[in-house]
Amino acid sequence: MGRAFLYCLLAFFLIDSARTSPDDPQLTFEDLYQYGKYEYTDGNWPDCVAFMKRALEDFQYFEDELVWCRRKCSQQVDAPDEDELSQKHAHSERALCLLRCKRDRFTEDRPPLKRMNTYFDFIERKPFQYMHICYWKMGDLDMAVKSAYTFLVKNPSDKDTLDGMAFYMERPGYHDGMLVDTLRRPYEERFISGVKAYNEEDWNRCVDDLEMSLEKTLEEDSRCRLLCEDKIDWSVVDGNPELDVLMTSMQASVVRCQHNCLYRLALINGHNVGHLLATHYEYLHFCYYKREHTISVTSAGFCLLMTSQLIRVNHSKLGSNIEGR
Repeated sequence: MGRAFLYCLLAFFLIDSARTSPDDPQLTFEDLYQYGKYEYTDGNWPDCVAFMKRALEDFQYFEDELVWCRRKCSQQVDAPDEDELSQKHAHSERALCLLRCKRDRFTEDRPPLKRMNTYFDFIERKPFQYMHICYWKMGDLDMAVKSAYTFLVKNPSDKDTLDGMAFYMERPGYHDGMLVDTLRRPYEERFISGVKAYNEEDWNRCVDDLEMSLEKTLEEDSRCRLLCEDKIDWSVVDGNPELDVLMTSMQASVVRCQHNCLYRLALINGHNVGHLLATHYEYLHFCYYKREHTISVTSAGFCLLMTSQLIRVNHSKLGSNIEGR
């Protein structure tokens, strides 16, 4: 009874407000996600959806603010000299800048991240695994399909959600227009559009879309690399190591994360397109050729050779998969 009353109060005061983070800094996506799971367990489907949606909004806010602070501090702190003292001074200045920026953006009322596992649940789109069922229980087939599809884009082999999607596809009122990735990023939109233009032999649109997709991909890669600096894998720290061992382990964790950014971005519409930059140049090289843009053909061909000498893209197969829905 007590827990139900608490959730009722939370729902009354929080669910209908516009934004969680500025108004309620102490209530973060971690808490909202947990409340959403409680409501799912209790069968309170509208509150399950409401808490999960608020959690997703706060998570987006959280990441946007982290990226903003890291970009700001990277620009404000001058590049250090090569000597060790200058390097350490620059690190200290940047750390101080980040602490102040996060305090100003999040306020001192927002608690620090409690569990990295919850953070990674959002990276893997786990809230949608609950939301599609909650939407279905509410009788909202359209949002149930969109939520399930959004989860499957990043988790294409999840059997339970695949079974759920197959079930939805057999329901009256289903149509393929419901297959929408609600978290699709701009670089994905332009890449899919560029591949579609390639298959339709619309060379001008192919070039325009893929050039824009390439620009957006580099922006997304930069964002991913900045976020990696806040994703320290503490499991690599065993016991009470020496300072040099600790620093090296932390730096290696960040570098591994940054190295994998383009690999993660290459999962588009549920399909791995391989080396994302090289795939862009492979398409652009051919579209430039068809558009008779000789200089651009040469540039794209050179970039393709530089990014990967081994890549060979099966355009027809990749194109049909990527266009999808």
